[in-house]
Amino acid sequence: MWRNVYTALLLGTVLLWAILGCAGSDDNSEDENITIPDSAKTWADAHWEDATYFAYEFQAAQSSDESQAFLGTTSEWANFEWEDKLLYLPDNFTHEMMFEHDDTFYYNIGQYPEQFIIAWDDYDEQNGSSGNYFVYLELLGW
Repeated sequence: MWRNVYTALLLGTVLLWAILGCAGSDDNSEDENITIPDSAKTWADAHWEDATYFAYEFQAAQSSDESQAFLGTTSEWANFEWEDKLLYLPDNFTHEMMFEHDDTFYYNIGQYPEQFIIAWDDYDEQNGSSGNYFVYLELLGW
C-alpha cells in the first residue's frame, strides 16, 4: 500500500512541477543567462570541428531506417529546417546545431555529448570519448 501512495505522490509532484513550468527547458536559445568563459570558447574554437559535425549529422540522416533515410544532397540537407531534419535523424539528435558560435552553441556542445562529442578533434571512436571535451568541461567549470 505504501508503495502505491509513494508512487502516486511522486507522480503528482512531477506533474505539478511540469504544469507550473518548474522543470525548465532544454532549449536554451532564449536563455540570456548562459555565460561561457572566453577560455572555454577559445578551446572549443580550436578543437571542435563544424565540418566533422555536419558530416556526422548528414551521414546519420542517410543511415536511418531505409524508409526514413534522407536521399538528398548535402546542400539540400544544409537548407532543411531542424523540424524536417528530425524526421531523418536518430533520437540522440535533440538540439539544432547553429554554426554561429554564440553562447548557446558553446553550451550545447558541452551539455549534450551524445550528439556533439564526435566533432572534437581527438574523438576516439572505439571508446566514444574525447580528452578535449573533458578539458572543455573543466574550462566551463562543470
